[in-house]
Amino acid sequence: MNKEAQSLVLEGNPVHEDMMDALESVKGKEIFSIQMILDRHQNIYRVAAGDLNGAFAKAVEWANEVFSVPIPEKADAVISVAPYPMDVDLYQSQKAIDNGKWALKEGGKLIMVSKCREGVGGDTFLKQLSLSKDPARVLENLRTEYKLGYHKAAKMAEVAVWADLWVVSDLDPEIISKANMTPFSSLKDAMDEVFRWKPDARVMVLAEGSVTIPRLE
Repeated sequence: MNKEAQSLVLEGNPVHEDMMDALESVKGKEIFSIQMILDRHQNIYRVAAGDLNGAFAKAVEWANEVFSVPIPEKADAVISVAPYPMDVDLYQSQKAIDNGKWALKEGGKLIMVSKCREGVGGDTFLKQLSLSKDPARVLENLRTEYKLGYHKAAKMAEVAVWADLWVVSDLDPEIISKANMTPFSSLKDAMDEVFRWKPDARVMVLAEGSVTIPRLE
């Protein structure tokens, strides 16, 4: 739920720090660790083995080679695609939004493309997103309690505060609209709207948006 809980961030990330705290329970014990980094086809890319912390540090380095993509500048619009099987529903497709934001300028358009073959995927997070037309208000509501799925709503509302979220999917357009996002029936329609908004817009495409994290260099 915290803004500091972000991809590619370990220091200051409460999720990572909680995991490191949990390791204190086995402090002093010898642990041989085997950590695998998979590519986008689920094949083994590299394997790090040995001391738990040392192997993890090496695995992080190799994972960045596979999943982190350097970009020279941010774009006015980002098309982030949730590839199969991550296009199963809106809940899982959120990863494409969360990754795409790293390539987007403030005030830009983030276009998430996902078939959402099985619908929303549990409406706990969707109900939270639909409680207010103000994403900042949605974030305030989410701070009062936590239920599984609320983190998805928080991450989507977090982006909606400073950018426009557009969705190209097979979902009911009304569902998308109530959740503070703009529905489009086709990517062409969305791109036509982008260039009406800004004729010289710089556009970036993340064909594997769910597993690709842009890194500004």
